Amino acid sequence: MNLKRHILIIGFALVANSSSAENIHCDNKELRESVLTKVGYAPTDQSYVEISKYCKWQDWIKAQLLNPKLYNDNHIENDIKEFEIINKNNLQMMQKYSTEAPPTEKYIQQELFTHRINYTLYSENRLREMMVWFWFNHFNVYGDSGAIRYVKSYEDIFRNNPFGNFKDILLEVTTHPSMLIYLDNDLNTKPMKLEENFIGYNDNHARELLELHSMGVDGGYTEEDIAALAKILTGFKSIEKYDFFLDDNLNKYKSSFKSIKDINGLKTFFNKNKKFNVTKVNYNYSLFFNIGHTLGEKKLLGNTIYENKEQELTKAIEIITKHPATAKFISKKLYAYFLGTDYNQSLLNEMENTFKTSNGDIKSVLEILLTSKDFENNLKIYKYFKNPFEFIMSATKLTVNNEKIIDNSDIRSIFHNLSFGLHSKLTPEGYSLDSTKYESSNILHQYINFSDYLTTEKIFGIQNAFKNNYYKLNKNEYFKFLISEKMIYK
Repeated sequence: MNLKRHILIIGFALVANSSSAENIHCDNKELRESVLTKVGYAPTDQSYVEISKYCKWQDWIKAQLLNPKLYNDNHIENDIKEFEIINKNNLQMMQKYSTEAPPTEKYIQQELFTHRINYTLYSENRLREMMVWFWFNHFNVYGDSGAIRYVKSYEDIFRNNPFGNFKDILLEVTTHPSMLIYLDNDLNTKPMKLEENFIGYNDNHARELLELHSMGVDGGYTEEDIAALAKILTGFKSIEKYDFFLDDNLNKYKSSFKSIKDINGLKTFFNKNKKFNVTKVNYNYSLFFNIGHTLGEKKLLGNTIYENKEQELTKAIEIITKHPATAKFISKKLYAYFLGTDYNQSLLNEMENTFKTSNGDIKSVLEILLTSKDFENNLKIYKYFKNPFEFIMSATKLTVNNEKIIDNSDIRSIFHNLSFGLHSKLTPEGYSLDSTKYESSNILHQYINFSDYLTTEKIFGIQNAFKNNYYKLNKNEYFKFLISEKMIYK
């Protein structure tokens, strides 16, 4: 017996009370609820109020694409305003944690977890938050590496610019401290002797930039392209490597370095202390060292990139973004994320062409996808098994219905049990967008157990939270709905 049939047997067919819209030309309640289920995991009372301000759901989608901060998130920000990840910049995080043992960073991980799920559960900027998950997964960094110290600002890239130009997103990601640490660009430099040791190229970052971040494994690049990109990336390092090329005794500077609090202070410090050989300080506190950069022109994807220090990377990313393989790879991943892997080639071609003609404008590509007939037809179809994040967030969101969670430790535990931590994917490819990877009896069993938990008397520190569920179902009805096809599948 397949899982879908099994779910249909143990669940029940929910008969929704679809009330007529006040205006017969506007979307009805059932359709709006379907949209909220597909965009943002589940409907809530507040979300229904917001989408009902638009006659057609497509206009609600377009409004979010035009403004990723369409809705005020002050209520979320106020709840986390005391978090260290909010109050410390990347420099201050480095000053505190770079010399401490990894266990001290568990506190950072807890804050990052709460930060992410609070935005997922409570922000009305639903499409933006879906893209935060998509982009972070696409540009995955592993949380148990030193990269975790800077993940808040890394995630901000996607929250601030989820629908922007791909080349801008790619450039910010590529030069961010989290990525420079995770993919070993901190170890990538032109061949040279440093403190009696010979150091040189590390092409890990360059390889993944082409294979996973832009063109795809079948994108047509060569080993020579990877080598050229690795040379272009030399000189870029995280703030943790500020003393990498120091031509002096570090102890002389430690006290003054620890007193620096912001980007201006850091620039002043390096301008005054030339022996650190820092050429440029970026806004995210990554650094560029011309002394560690490979000189000369480079050949990338058939193009010549002339010697121009850190600007070589900007040119390289422009070339990569314009390559047809990038349009194909990114469009296909977006399609899979929102519509699954049964591709309509005609729609996929339209998305690719839009990517090319707009020079990588993600907003334009998403508008083609999310206002398509294919997406509309998919609103009432549930055929792809949800991954753990999708199921846990949809079930939790539907249950708490905007009520604030007091204790999220049980959510962290279920993610851990399902080996699907928010910042715990070790390898750089991120979690698969292929739903068949999750369709197993073991994961289904975990989903059922979590659904049972959601109907208990006290969850997340809230008494009888399930009674607040969006559909106002009683305990037995609600459990059956949670394990129905509509919830397990998307």
